[in-house]
Amino acid sequence: MSETPMTPERLAEIAARAAAATPGPWGFYDGDNYADVAADLDQTSRGSYSYREKVARLEDENYWDDPAHEDHDEERAPEQMAANAAFIAHAREDVPALLARVAELEAERHTTNEALSEAAEALRRQRDRITDLEAAQAEAVSVSETLYQRLVDEKLAGSALYAALTMPTTPEQRQAALDRFHAVAQKTGQLHAPTEQADAAGCGCPRNVIDGDVGGHFFKKGALSDSPVACIYCGAVKPEGGDAR
Repeated sequence: MSETPMTPERLAEIAARAAAATPGPWGFYDGDNYADVAADLDQTSRGSYSYREKVARLEDENYWDDPAHEDHDEERAPEQMAANAAFIAHAREDVPALLARVAELEAERHTTNEALSEAAEALRRQRDRITDLEAAQAEAVSVSETLYQRLVDEKLAGSALYAALTMPTTPEQRQAALDRFHAVAQKTGQLHAPTEQADAAGCGCPRNVIDGDVGGHFFKKGALSDSPVACIYCGAVKPEGGDAR
């Protein structure tokens, strides 16, 4: 015989049978060759009992109806009859109690499933948050590296400008230093070489390009007698008629 799954429908059928049976409590009386199951059974004396409603009577001779019992001892019949009577009598309380326990377990399972679902959703949110934080961290690292490289490049540009303004002693050295400055400055993406229009307007000095405004050269007469009057920043020779500082 195959086992029927304990589905909600089957549980409902069991509950319906239990509800339709005679109300308990049930008890049983074990006689010499019979056993009675009855509601509100109360044994008043040996061989005598009272009850509200008789539910069933079992007889030990029925034990021998099973061919498998032919070789059993005669004492087995009344023992089995008493066990069956006890099972039937206690089923009146056992079945409802088991159904109630199943209902409790189902409620606990439902609560547990809800808690697991909430925990799984919280875990998913945490994983998404971690992913977002990791992405933000990676972006911050990238920005930090970019800013650091820009700082390095601007420091190099500043050093090149300082060298262009202070170290050269000849126009050729000054121009070479300025060329190095422009090469480094353009690498930072912040500075650009003077345009032809800027040169024509007299604002092609690196000082003006760096500051971002329009200003004149800072012309000064060189220390040697044959030194031209030139801008101390970019080395541009002063045009005829201009004033040296």
